[in-house]
This record gives sequence, C-alpha cells and structure tokens, in this order.
Amino acid sequence: MFDALLFWTFILGTSAALIGRHLLTKSIQKNQRSIQSKKNTPWRWWCERVVQFIGFVFIAYALAGYAVPGTFSDYNPFKILGVILFVWSVGIHLCGKYDLGANWTNAKDGPTVREGPITKHGLYRYSRNPMYAGTLGMVLGLELMTQNFFVLALWLIVFLYIRNVVASEEKLLRKEKGQEYIEYCKRVPRFFGFF
Repeated sequence: MFDALLFWTFILGTSAALIGRHLLTKSIQKNQRSIQSKKNTPWRWWCERVVQFIGFVFIAYALAGYAVPGTFSDYNPFKILGVILFVWSVGIHLCGKYDLGANWTNAKDGPTVREGPITKHGLYRYSRNPMYAGTLGMVLGLELMTQNFFVLALWLIVFLYIRNVVASEEKLLRKEKGQEYIEYCKRVPRFFGFF
C-alpha cells in the first residue's frame, strides 16, 4: 500500500513538474524576452511556476518516502543524501533556466545564439552551465538513492553527452561573442568549482 502511494505520488509530481516546465518553455519562446524583472513578469508565468513547484514537492515527498521508509532500522545515509542532492539539483536546473530567460534555446534545435549580452547574473556568475550541472546532479542523486550500477552507467552516458553538447555550444559562443565570452570562460568554471 505504502509503495503504491509513493509510486502514484511520484507520477503525479513528475507530471505536474513536466507540465509546468513545458508551459514555462512555451512562454519564454513565445515572448522572446527576458523574464528577469518580477515587476514585468506576467501572471501566467507565476501560475506555471506554482504548478511546477507543486510537482516537485510531490516528487520530493515520494523520494523522501522511498529513502526514509519510516523506521530508523532501515536508515541509509546514501539514500537520504541522494534525495537531498536530487531536489537541490532540480532547484539548480530551474534557477539556471530562470536566469537564462529569453536567451534559453532548445538543445534539440542545435546550438544557437540569441542577440544580446551573455548571461552573467544569478547562477551564471558561478557556472557557465548550471542547467547541465543540475541535470548531472539529478542523475547522481538518483544513483545514490537506488545504488544501482545501471544508473551509474546512465550518469556516465549523460555526462559524455552533456560534455559534447557544451563543447559545441561553447565553440559557437566563442565565435559569435568573441573576446567577451573568452574572458567569461576564464573567470567562471564550466560546471561548478573545479568541475
């Protein structure tokens, strides 16, 4: 019974989060403007954020239930650390997307550069790719929760894919933005810290 409840809570949360993310993406693409100013942010954008937040609360609840099944005899610090890392990484990913605003482009369209300045505020002061770092953190958190070799292999595959995507995006940005982007790369790490 408890496992079924956690499963459906996770499904509901994931659905709400994906719907919120889809609506936010459509809003950014439609408006083609930065959504940095909270004064000028439309009410629809805030509704999308609330739907997405509720979804991630459901996901966090389900993951916490998985990691902490209710008895201290089953206490596993790796699972709890995995839940914390997963939820934290989701936040990093979403904040990175928010900070990017209208400069965000869909990776499936191939690397493109929008007109305007390089995004250097928010998380982009500490990482050139916080969204990708968040994705890697989510998969690593999932690995800690499940402690499964296949998830570790998935993390490696995702890392190699992201590394190639980032390399092609950075090559294009160096070409389009020139010395300004090269100086930015010298100051800010590709992901976080030394990584």
